Amino acid sequence: HYYLGELFYLVERYADARAEFNNVLKKNRSSELAKYYLSELSRIESKVSFPKDLEKAMKMVNNPILLNHALVEWLENTLRELIHEVLSSKYGVEWWWEGIQLSVRKECVSMIQETQLKEERKLSELHFVDFHTYVEIIEKKKKIFGPFIGKTETEDLVKKSKNN
Repeated sequence: HYYLGELFYLVERYADARAEFNNVLKKNRSSELAKYYLSELSRIESKVSFPKDLEKAMKMVNNPILLNHALVEWLENTLRELIHEVLSSKYGVEWWWEGIQLSVRKECVSMIQETQLKEERKLSELHFVDFHTYVEIIEKKKKIFGPFIGKTETEDLVKKSKNN
């Protein structure tokens, strides 16, 4: 059911994907991957979703302030998806416990407990990570994320300054 749900999700057959992920949860109530996809489906169905494609995000609005918001939202969703995909491919269903440091998990649980909106409580824990914490997660697992992130200009500048 999980793989079928993932396939339906990828081809944007969201109702079918939801049904398959719910079937997964009937058999395994603790399936974090199914919960993650169900929270993504809730976000998409709420119409608060931004395109995955950067060019489409940039074409959304003409207002520069709204465009900046859309681009930040696009970046955050992309980071969330990258973190989820990389860690779940490395750790499988235990990606949240094996790939995310305890301090971040505790912070997310606290934020989930404090949320007033019932709809938000259904979202994946990654939706409760502060923006700056994405960097901490990636930095903590540099070896795993390295092939996906590559070197940054900042790292190159630091190395050059050390050599001089």
